Amino acid sequence: MVIDIKRKQFVEKFDKGFAKEISEKTISREGKFDYLKITFSDRVLFEPGEHQLGKNGRRILDKLSPLFKLDNTKRDFTRIQVEGHTDSSPMEKNKTTYPRNNMELSSARALSVVDYLFSLGVSQSLFSANGYGPNDPVRGSDGQVSRDLEKHRRVEIKVYFLAE
Repeated sequence: MVIDIKRKQFVEKFDKGFAKEISEKTISREGKFDYLKITFSDRVLFEPGEHQLGKNGRRILDKLSPLFKLDNTKRDFTRIQVEGHTDSSPMEKNKTTYPRNNMELSSARALSVVDYLFSLGVSQSLFSANGYGPNDPVRGSDGQVSRDLEKHRRVEIKVYFLAE
């Protein structure tokens, strides 16, 4: 099936380009029924509590962006969804500057990723950005919410492939 070939090509290029980060467990990928999920530990893209991409985050996205340009004329992807997630630890009390809370932080991070990818020339029509705050925690294989707060602080990119 064409979708399987496109997904396989994407995964092969992704695995080759991010072998170091995958082995360090700062980036992972997981195939789902209709999309491929790429998960970035928040420390890879951002400094703690920050919503602007760090130098390493820009470097990672510089490496990733060509994969989203595999064949823009044929539109290999139907959409690419960027999701920001945080843990449930409260942010500084009475904070008046943006982002003021975990929902704003997760949304701002997702938007920072999308904006940077746009600056690299990826097609804007493919992307959406969503912030979930602490409302979509990582669960173990037993269905229980992970106690490792760092696992909840992440950015996920879900790549939906076009079926022909």
